[in-house]
Amino acid sequence: MVIGQNPVSEIITGLNHAGFENIRGSASGKTLTLSYENNIYRDKASGLSAVINLLSESGYDSLKIVTLINDVPLIVTQVKVQDWKDYKTGVLLAVEMSRHISVSYQTGTSWETLRHKNPVNPNTNKIDLVIYPQFAIQNRLLTQLYEIQFNLAPAVEISLWKGMLFTGQIIFPILNGLEVQDIKENVDYKSRGFLYTTDEGHYIQPGFITISQDIRLQHQWIGNVTVGKFNYHRYGMNGRVSHLFKGDQWSISGNAGLTGSSHFLQGQWVTGTLNTFTWQTTAGYFYPAFNVQVDLSYGSYINKDKGFRVDCSRHFKSTTIGFYAMQTGGVSNGGFKFTVPFPTARRNRKHTLRIVAPKQFDSDYNARYAVYYGLNYETRPNENQTEHFDNPIYIKNQLLK
Repeated sequence: MVIGQNPVSEIITGLNHAGFENIRGSASGKTLTLSYENNIYRDKASGLSAVINLLSESGYDSLKIVTLINDVPLIVTQVKVQDWKDYKTGVLLAVEMSRHISVSYQTGTSWETLRHKNPVNPNTNKIDLVIYPQFAIQNRLLTQLYEIQFNLAPAVEISLWKGMLFTGQIIFPILNGLEVQDIKENVDYKSRGFLYTTDEGHYIQPGFITISQDIRLQHQWIGNVTVGKFNYHRYGMNGRVSHLFKGDQWSISGNAGLTGSSHFLQGQWVTGTLNTFTWQTTAGYFYPAFNVQVDLSYGSYINKDKGFRVDCSRHFKSTTIGFYAMQTGGVSNGGFKFTVPFPTARRNRKHTLRIVAPKQFDSDYNARYAVYYGLNYETRPNENQTEHFDNPIYIKNQLLK
């Protein structure tokens, strides 16, 4: 990268040409402070590594890089350029480099330097059409090996202002292999792992229709408020907040929602009163040696049952596998879950409209056959244990792989 009379503007131009968004920059002596949003690479560490590689040729000695999500600060990375070059050439080993680079939620000072600058290549008013697959399988009948549902559920995702995301999804049924005899049994298929009831599964219908707002609070607190139509036959409003303690291994979070029933019956959207209050509180611990996250939660669920749940997940860059166990409503349950990446680790966004596959596909397996207790809704179609896992220690571990 050639540095001219205005190096910061040329650096920003270089990142813009590379496809990064919401770019801001400021220089003080030999220190460059910069923000960017990664809507190119599937995982955060790959995007961050690409940015550091570009900035390491900028002529500055020290870098402070703020990673954004929908133009809201997430983490800040601080590194000396010579240390990064020594690491890339093998002079510094990863274990040594880990002591020379900092990744933290404490974005305050760095972000204050940039927040009032107008971003170059903003992500607002750009449309992603994400083609989500929906798949459910169950083995419970003697007369049929498997019951299968498969849908394609494209979703329009667009941000209109800082921290905001609108999601509008339509579900197209491809295969609905439920037994007709079960209509007489009045089976609640959603509680058994199916996407929709026998009747609903034959109709083109709305999926997630939401407006979400991310909020960055002080002292490593992050919040989100979402209103709209969710899954699990719910609509209403939901709020969540999370906090990462100093050291970035311990965390706490809370989630609460007020929802009502939402069904698509005989071509009509039928809703009930907003009368169900759900909540969960969670304590988490991240074990860096094996990139394992353990969460213990207690709360109230859709069917007004209360109880405990423990999740244990191991992260492998864009893949996560784990298991869970829960005791709620006087009933025990458990199972395993996994999230795997879709092909194409890099996606360009050169036009206003981009058509892409989701970054990950996730699935859960329940040990029990008929699940009624411990159910809760999601507020976004990409709700999985990989895409929204933002622990700074983990991001640094992946950066130095």
